[in-house]
Amino acid sequence: MALKLDMEQAYDSMGWASLRHILIWYGFPTDFSNLLMEWIVDVRLSIIINGRNSKWINAMSGFCQGCLLSPYIFILCSQLLSNSLVQRGQKLGIKISPRGPMITHLIYADDVLVFSHASVDLANALKTIVEVFCKWTGKRINVSKSQMIFGKVVSYSMKKRITKVLGFKVIKEIKYLGVKMSLNRLKMADFQETMSNVMDKLNSWSKKSLSLGGKMILIDSSLLSMPNFLITDSIVPKRVLHVLEKICRSFIWHKNDGTNGKHYVAWGDICKPRSWGGLGLHSPLLRVGSLRSKLAWKFIQKLQSLFHHAMIARYGSDVMNGTRRKITSIAWQNLVDGGKYLKMAIRWRVGKGDKINILNDTWLLDRCISPWPTYVDCDFLDGMYLQQLLLSNGEWNCTKLQRAFHPNIVFLISQIHIEFKEEDQLELMKMCSGKTVSALVYEQVLSNKYTLEDANYFSWLQKLKLKKKVEIFWWRLGKSRIPTNRFLKKRRISDNDLCPRGCQNQNAFKHGKTTFPCSMVASNALFSAISKSGPYLTSCGTHLLRESQRTWCPPPKDWIKINVDASLLSSNLAGVGGVFRDHKGRFIRAFGKNGAHWDIARLELEAVFSVKEFLRSWMLECKRLIIESDNTNVINFIQDSLKKNKWQVNRWLANDFNKVVFLHAYRSCNKVANCCANMALESSFFIDSFSFENIPSLLLNLIMEECDPFIT
Repeated sequence: MALKLDMEQAYDSMGWASLRHILIWYGFPTDFSNLLMEWIVDVRLSIIINGRNSKWINAMSGFCQGCLLSPYIFILCSQLLSNSLVQRGQKLGIKISPRGPMITHLIYADDVLVFSHASVDLANALKTIVEVFCKWTGKRINVSKSQMIFGKVVSYSMKKRITKVLGFKVIKEIKYLGVKMSLNRLKMADFQETMSNVMDKLNSWSKKSLSLGGKMILIDSSLLSMPNFLITDSIVPKRVLHVLEKICRSFIWHKNDGTNGKHYVAWGDICKPRSWGGLGLHSPLLRVGSLRSKLAWKFIQKLQSLFHHAMIARYGSDVMNGTRRKITSIAWQNLVDGGKYLKMAIRWRVGKGDKINILNDTWLLDRCISPWPTYVDCDFLDGMYLQQLLLSNGEWNCTKLQRAFHPNIVFLISQIHIEFKEEDQLELMKMCSGKTVSALVYEQVLSNKYTLEDANYFSWLQKLKLKKKVEIFWWRLGKSRIPTNRFLKKRRISDNDLCPRGCQNQNAFKHGKTTFPCSMVASNALFSAISKSGPYLTSCGTHLLRESQRTWCPPPKDWIKINVDASLLSSNLAGVGGVFRDHKGRFIRAFGKNGAHWDIARLELEAVFSVKEFLRSWMLECKRLIIESDNTNVINFIQDSLKKNKWQVNRWLANDFNKVVFLHAYRSCNKVANCCANMALESSFFIDSFSFENIPSLLLNLIMEECDPFIT
């Protein structure tokens, strides 16, 4: 059985004496405890009635709601109940597997869920524990709102006896933290509350005169995100999501008076990313797997959590290759479903190699080897693990590599760094992207479903930062979804496709002249609006001014500045480059290294690491160093890691320099480093001040452009 305990006025009834004893029990310093108690106790309240203040009311218990410290204090006090259930309720709790841990209760703030076998003795023991806790803290259980649910095998007489002891209401389904738990499979009727909330919002919005852009913003920020939590933690019928999408489509295209409107653009095109020709709305049906992948990733990473121990004892740990049996829990079904999608965004970091399947797992760049049958011997590698390709000293077995792989693949494998003494570890393919696991998986889902189509125009349109309704107009123009006569005839709404002005040309986008592709017409118009020849930018509804001129600046005196950058092609050909300059802007050296990679952010991080290889002993006289990159996520990752002591850069640079500073640079200030990275795609190079005459003309011109104003 499961019992949900409802506390009456949970924050207001917590006793102050209990808090003082708890602070002493946890070992907080006396001065801190006294200061905290002075802030909490002896509170006076006054109520405004008809504009007049009432007499002062002296509070006797409770914490101030809305204060940032109150939730933490409340959790400390609630820990008393957890300790009591563990120490005094040793027979309470259930196991989902004989080898699994005992689960007695779940507590989130004032929401308490207790598990136990159906027994009158256990019900009496639980009642005693709760009553003692209420005496300690001054809290009370709301019997009318507390609920309990029994398993299907519990007899009616046992249910009646336990109900008589506890006095709680018996129900067939229970809601905890917004998720409905039921003994039966959830149906569409169980999600009627969510659909009612959607309709309530639509009814309030329909009374307002909204543009197409306004409707898009409201749907993306509110309606489509409402079922995300339920999708992640429970099995939502697809019919519910289909109905939600249908409601959103109708709201977008229907007129303000409620009449049906023409759906000019397909829902699938609207849900594409903006850089791929869509408007970036998130389809709930496509987000199911990506949202659950977050659960699977937490299951893999948090090995010490109660959830991990409970699920691994019953179903095992292989969530990415697990099977959804007919009789399984909803939690395991969600984990397996999320693990299937998680495989798109993770890869293996090679250690001992005993967990990595050579053909079916991703360990070489960002690709699985099984789709390359012409480059590998699949029969020889079938069922093999990577450990079988390693020697006893942790090096690659070249004989087996040449036997099983194409020479080009052998070259890529030989570049993989092996941590032979460590276990194989899963890692995200794009570590420093600044995106969540769900966002990375959703991006892969869309890339597998859609193809790029005239993406350059739509990417450029996104960078203009236009107002939403203006952007959607140009977006529709780029999609040829403007209701011209030609469009209406194509959709069989009209029989006439001639120009309404009387000429015999078709009513296309460019009146009286040869018809150009719609994206070309829109691009020419927008280019005229944002060009420097005319001040038409504000008339296009943009929020931002033109990009201000930002140029490279030299470092302070006795400092060295190093600009780094990376370049990556779709073929995984990669290059990193950088340039060293002093406080007068004088060129010191430039470098470039080529290789193979899959993640541009991690490649930028490797560009920072590569600086160590090109430092010379005479540079240590400067004692100060600035490293600049145009990737904001990488710089933020380095700075956060340094604060948390999770990165080793302070060991390999700070030992040589008194101060190392990592800064973000705009792309306009990083042209030389970008040129070095692009040059490295062809071959690695190194140029110092003694070989200045051998610098390629393109790189030389960029150096002179950035540094000439500072060289005296």
